[in-house]
Amino acid sequence: MNQHNMTIQQELEASRTEAEDVKLQLQHYCCEVQRIEEILSKKESERLDLLKHLKFISQETAELENNNHSLDGEMKSCKNLLAESEKKVMKLEALVQDKDCSIKSLEAKLEELSHVTAQLETQVQCCQEEKYRLGEELAGCQETLDTMLRQKEELRLQLADTENYKTKEAGKGEE
Repeated sequence: MNQHNMTIQQELEASRTEAEDVKLQLQHYCCEVQRIEEILSKKESERLDLLKHLKFISQETAELENNNHSLDGEMKSCKNLLAESEKKVMKLEALVQDKDCSIKSLEAKLEELSHVTAQLETQVQCCQEEKYRLGEELAGCQETLDTMLRQKEELRLQLADTENYKTKEAGKGEE
């Protein structure tokens, strides 16, 4: 029995050692499970953060797509306005060219009229000089005419006196 007790004692000791080992393994496993649970909790938290971030990015993407559509519409509108503005600019440039041509034509006419005016002013000055010269010549002719009329009157009077004298002399001679 003693032998049997010793064997049982040894088995009991072996069982205690084994139980102690199992207990240590269990503690190790519990620590591992706790560590894994913490890791899983951390990963779950990260997953939730990533889901929130993904939701935020999805919302931002939707907003950006809406903004992109809005900007596309604005860009089309701006392109249309630009095309209309370019057409207006082309029309205005054509109008400016027409006005430039009209201005050049008017400038040419103005230059021609200035030349004609200068010629006419020269002619007017020549006419005024001619008029002045003719006026002086007329005054000289008038003076000559007046002188000749006086001389004519004097000659007529002399002729009348001479005829009267002849008539008197002829009348005396007949007597």
